[in-house]
Amino acid sequence: MVNINTHYKNVNGVNRLGAVVTKQLAQLGFKNQTYNQAEVGNIHFYTNNPDGQYDYLIIGNLDNATSIGQQKYFTKNDQRYLGSGTWENKGGLVTMIYALKSLKYSRLLKKAKIGILLTTDDSQHGIYSKDIIKLKSESAKTVLGLHGAFLDGGLVTSRSGSAYYSLNFALKSQVNNFDVATAASVFSKIISDWTKLSSTEAGIIVSPQKIKFNSNISEPFVHGEVGLSVRYNNSSDFQLLDRNIRKAIPYNKYKDTLDFHFEGGMRRPPMKMSSSDQELVDQVKTLSKRLDIKICEEHRWSSADICLADQVKRRIDGFGPNGIKKTDGYEYILKHTINEKALLLAMLLGNID
Repeated sequence: MVNINTHYKNVNGVNRLGAVVTKQLAQLGFKNQTYNQAEVGNIHFYTNNPDGQYDYLIIGNLDNATSIGQQKYFTKNDQRYLGSGTWENKGGLVTMIYALKSLKYSRLLKKAKIGILLTTDDSQHGIYSKDIIKLKSESAKTVLGLHGAFLDGGLVTSRSGSAYYSLNFALKSQVNNFDVATAASVFSKIISDWTKLSSTEAGIIVSPQKIKFNSNISEPFVHGEVGLSVRYNNSSDFQLLDRNIRKAIPYNKYKDTLDFHFEGGMRRPPMKMSSSDQELVDQVKTLSKRLDIKICEEHRWSSADICLADQVKRRIDGFGPNGIKKTDGYEYILKHTINEKALLLAMLLGNID
């Protein structure tokens, strides 16, 4: 699995991984429904229950954002499995397969009504799978995610919502040299106004990125561009936040001088923890104590496809192995946690006390 590059644009690679998982699940009696895609790999839904109702919906993803040039191929040592996707998505797929196999060998698999949705656009914020996620989650009692846990064994009980915007602007006229300075000041103020929208109390982070600004004074020229990444923890805050982000751009004041092109908006809503989620967490904690498996609760500022699931259903992410992914692409999981998480997941799915 690890040596298959599954960048979301590598449709062939993503579909190859999908075929590997499909073969494994078919041997366990799961029927496959394929949602053919053109821009990304095919989305797959599997179930062992034909009536369309599920005790558990498991959400995983076949894609990641690692290009072939950045691919880290599989290696291992005494304690770790290393390589692209080991922690982010592929380790979770292995954990799920091990859990389901253990239920089959224990003759408990048929008693659990399970749906499995494997998306291929998690790296693209679920733009193709969001309707499928919502539809399938509406028929499930509980939704579980397969992303990796951090080294402390954290179960993801909440995630931030995400939004993204991009701004391009340019100088309309090449007559007034002082317009270059004005444009530079406007660009700086927009970015400053945006960053002031961050709030520790409200759980909002607004962070400019990929900032570029080119100008020439003697032959008046200006072009600026910036991306804006946003995380927020409360859906009720987003409408006002979005309005203030847009209001920071002075279209009318500089309509004769500057040309603005602005786009973007919400990508995924937050995953908030509810009282029913807490009941599920307590259930998992009880199982983990019996198995002597270390887990804890955590909030993640990163978004994921599980955020698109029906918000009234119980949701927990982080059932993949424990490990880490660093910003330079270095990624690994701890070997022993594959079996630990598989056993924990199997006991939860099989309703084993």
